[in-house]
Amino acid sequence: MNEKDIAERVAAETDISNRIAAEIVAASESEFWNLTKVLGWGTRSTDYKAMSKYIMRTFTRKESDDLQDVFGKLKDKLSVALDKWSRDESNQLNVGGDDSYSDLLSHIIGMGKQQYNAVLKDPSIANSIRYRESFAYVFPFDDDWDAIERGQAVLLERVSGYFEEYAEGKKELKDSIAKEQRRIDAWDKNVKVLKNAEKLLKDGDYKGLSAMASEVGKAERELGMSGAGWQNTISDAIQYWG
Repeated sequence: MNEKDIAERVAAETDISNRIAAEIVAASESEFWNLTKVLGWGTRSTDYKAMSKYIMRTFTRKESDDLQDVFGKLKDKLSVALDKWSRDESNQLNVGGDDSYSDLLSHIIGMGKQQYNAVLKDPSIANSIRYRESFAYVFPFDDDWDAIERGQAVLLERVSGYFEEYAEGKKELKDSIAKEQRRIDAWDKNVKVLKNAEKLLKDGDYKGLSAMASEVGKAERELGMSGAGWQNTISDAIQYWG
């Protein structure tokens, strides 16, 4: 590949990179203008506190920062246009100090894309715009995000604790159920043993009763009983009727 080919390739790759960057910026601006439509700054409300809460509920910290970056770039562009217009002695921008000027720029942007482009095209429109609050305040401060993140950390810790507590409770319940199931099984076994014993008694089969005496006692012990009741009864039966 010669130098000319290399130069053409670099130029082509640079062009592609520039176009991608332009598309990303365009997408970001589109998202920003969509946000101004939703907020309705200057038309429905200028309650920046409520709008800030909306942004925190709707966007991540990174997304909010990206939108604020777009806002900053739009503000710089608008400031350049107004500064250029006001350099002409016949043009006078009716604002107070720097803070008022910044608030005016922010307000124009907050009113949306149509108003913003109109002022860019004809900066004199800015003198007819009245504002009360600064749209810049709709973007949460770092302290606001930090507080939210600390709160989330506390909640996550609590949730983790709840999971551990529930998991332990579930284990204890399963152990309890397993223990009760063993008791149920023991009852079933004991019932079977006693039914056999009942039949042997009715048949007068004391030899058979003697053989199963230990089995009866074992079944009772599994239930936490003395284990001797039926053995004694069988022994008595064998002694008197055997």
